[in-house]
Amino acid sequence: MSFLNGVRAFIVVFNYFCMAFTILLSIIYIIQMFVSLIRVRKNYEKGFSDDFMRYEDSNNLLPISLIIPAFNEQENIVQNIRSLMKINYPSYEILVVNDGSTDKTKELVINAFNMKPIETSIRYQIPTKQIRGVYYSQKYPNLLFVDKENGGKSDALNAGINISSYPLFTCLDADSRIEKDALLRLSIEFIKDSRTWSATNSLLVVSGAFGLFRKQTVIDVGGYKQNTIGEDMEIVVRIHRHLRKKKIKYKVIFNELSICWTQGPMSMNDIRSQRRRWQIGLMDTLISHRAMTFNPYYGMVGMFSMPYNWIFELFGALIETIGYFLIPFSLIMGELNMFFFVMYFLLAVMLGVILSEGSLVLEQYTHRAAMSAKQSIAISVYAILENFGYRQIISLFRLEGILKYRKLRKTWGKIKRKEFEQ
Repeated sequence: MSFLNGVRAFIVVFNYFCMAFTILLSIIYIIQMFVSLIRVRKNYEKGFSDDFMRYEDSNNLLPISLIIPAFNEQENIVQNIRSLMKINYPSYEILVVNDGSTDKTKELVINAFNMKPIETSIRYQIPTKQIRGVYYSQKYPNLLFVDKENGGKSDALNAGINISSYPLFTCLDADSRIEKDALLRLSIEFIKDSRTWSATNSLLVVSGAFGLFRKQTVIDVGGYKQNTIGEDMEIVVRIHRHLRKKKIKYKVIFNELSICWTQGPMSMNDIRSQRRRWQIGLMDTLISHRAMTFNPYYGMVGMFSMPYNWIFELFGALIETIGYFLIPFSLIMGELNMFFFVMYFLLAVMLGVILSEGSLVLEQYTHRAAMSAKQSIAISVYAILENFGYRQIISLFRLEGILKYRKLRKTWGKIKRKEFEQ
């Protein structure tokens, strides 16, 4: 076989591989969407959305520590703290961990809440960078401000865990807002099951912007991993691995009713930084815990979730990007018929539309007052338009994350934020 014939054979095989890959991914997504819809509808009909009100004034709920790692968050930090003080929960504390900010984060918080330095003993159950001081306000007794040397988000979270007083803790991004009843909803649903991945106890990530954990479990696994930009996924995978080895029964769940709002990227450069960081964080976690992949010892996590993330979430970006260039090229070279090309294109667009529109349906089903009819129509239109350019750009950003993994795996990056509107 000549070289040219070999290239042509490769192009044909890869084209069919792309088609099979897209069809399989579409089937998985559609199954997930229907399972999610069934479970959300079931929960809604059972009245889970109102069930939390019975616990509003209960003394039986475990107290929670809210840990907020902050690095150069002067734009929103004071507003966010005031917002957290209004949440509906019987007993909680707020720990703002200033991770060596170089802006006015420290001064703004101390002045806004009239805080003074205090002497306190710290039990370093997890090693962290040096803590410079702890501040307290008599006017706001459930608020602590922790000032420490810069060590990254993971180090700040670990410092907050060391200082926290309560058995449960939630990690919150400094630029995020949670709804008033979000913590109450999350705490009473802590042992309940919802949505597709958590239905099989194979959920691999709890959002770094808002997640609730048993503190002792996180301490037992050594706290959040240093030198990683995917600490939210990595800690969950490590919890799976640790508890499976110890043969301890547990659940990692997702609660669709606990709402956290955060600012999205405001520019294409910020989107690039975010998606690239997500891909690097995913790759770092998968490589660190590669021994779990296709390992029946870890149940659904090892046999399904880990392989799925390797194949579709990590390498999917590579396959999709190559397909965007190779399939049109093969059409021009006469190695692909028009019917195949049109079918592949329509299938790819259909997949994107199904995911976006399905997510919108689920959102409207559980939070019908969150968007107006006009906003819903606009988002539906965007769900179609994003397939013509935007989705391809996102794939390129994800591929860049893979290619620059070694260079950027310890670099968090910074997304520009603006002040929340009052």
